[in-house]
Amino acid sequence: MKLKKWLLATYLIVMLVPLIAGYILFAWISDYSKERAVADRLETMLELQNVQRITENPALYGAHANYRAVKALGSDTQAVTLYNTSGNVLFRTNEFLPTTSRSERFNHLNELQRDFRTYTYRAPVLADNNVVGFYEVVFSRKQWRDGVANRTTTIIVIFSVLLLALYALVMLIMNRKFTKRLTLLGQQMTDFAQDKPFTKVPQAHDEIGELTEQFYAMQREITRTRQKLTDEQAEKQFMIASLSHDLKTPLTSIRAYAESLQGDLSAAERAEYEQIIISKSHYMQQMLDDLTTYTTLQSPNYALKKVAVDGEEYFEMLLSDYQALCAARGIQLTTHNAAHGTYYLNPKQLMRVMDNAMMNAIQHAATKVSAFTAEANAMRTFVYDGITPYITDGALYIVVQNDGAGISEEDAKHVFDPLYQADTARTKAGNRGSGLGLSITKQIIEKHGGTVQIVSAETVGTALICRLPIQEETT
Repeated sequence: MKLKKWLLATYLIVMLVPLIAGYILFAWISDYSKERAVADRLETMLELQNVQRITENPALYGAHANYRAVKALGSDTQAVTLYNTSGNVLFRTNEFLPTTSRSERFNHLNELQRDFRTYTYRAPVLADNNVVGFYEVVFSRKQWRDGVANRTTTIIVIFSVLLLALYALVMLIMNRKFTKRLTLLGQQMTDFAQDKPFTKVPQAHDEIGELTEQFYAMQREITRTRQKLTDEQAEKQFMIASLSHDLKTPLTSIRAYAESLQGDLSAAERAEYEQIIISKSHYMQQMLDDLTTYTTLQSPNYALKKVAVDGEEYFEMLLSDYQALCAARGIQLTTHNAAHGTYYLNPKQLMRVMDNAMMNAIQHAATKVSAFTAEANAMRTFVYDGITPYITDGALYIVVQNDGAGISEEDAKHVFDPLYQADTARTKAGNRGSGLGLSITKQIIEKHGGTVQIVSAETVGTALICRLPIQEETT
């Protein structure tokens, strides 16, 4: 049950208990009053007859009357008052009785009046058909009042015990549903803040349960973020150490060749050393550029700016710069562009994607490299049969494939990790890159809202598949 409903139900019960107690008390007293009404009236009438035998004596209302017999009628439960014809008190057995006004003394004569505390009877006394006085008899309803008081006390005691039991039950349930659970949640929050382990407990489907589940979700997210930050920090430290080592090697070579240029060298040797220095400088520049790009793409504040480009013109240009490089290495290059619409992308960043993909493909190709840009239907006609299952409708594809030795399934899982080198041959001089190219490629494609994947078969070749969503307007 939701806590809101439980609280409303508890509030309703607490409010109804006094009303129920009052109703039961009223009904019980009413039943008792009905039960006692006839018996009390009969008993009172019998006692009244005994009193009337004395009070209806006209001699009691004359001068020098003897009230000894009347006085004997007075008791804790019965009182007699005699009045003259003017309404003045002649004799009263109980002086503590409240005094009535003269007008009231002549009301309801010969009627037995009943109120909560007493029965009252007033009547005139006649002598020779003349009124000589009045008498008033008051009978206490002590027995009835005692019965009512006993029943009231019983009801109060019963319902007091019931209220105390209800209060104890409510406090017990509140401790179980509120205090205990909130205290446990507070302790878990404190343990989490102090990086201490704590045990999660199953939660009820109520507001506190939802709050606790939200805390658990927040704890999982914070833990995941902490781990991510730790991994990123470790990755950055590894990257700095690795790049520092990679920069140290060409820098040492540059220094050695620069010092050699100060000696006696032939023109051919001098030209060779200068070319090596320039080559090493370009290599260092490439590493620093890759590191800058990688860091920029990692920033959560970096937003990729897209513009509209003509697919036919842009992608023809994108595929046209690698023929000379492939020819120099004796590699057959095949390119084809079937993207003829308008696309929204970042031209500069996609050029970097194509450079990274082509350089990796050329470096590890045996004899052939192919590069295609097209939407899904056309792309299926260009690529190897083993790649077509990875082509789905509704997207623009950039696919670069070669016929090299391929890479293992284990290496394919990590090729997009920064600084990962799948091929040990790449560590040879002149072949080693920064190790950030494919990681940068993946980030650029994902910044476009797309995906990138490697499909490879050993002894057959490798394909890099970049999938870009087709957008109708700039974002």
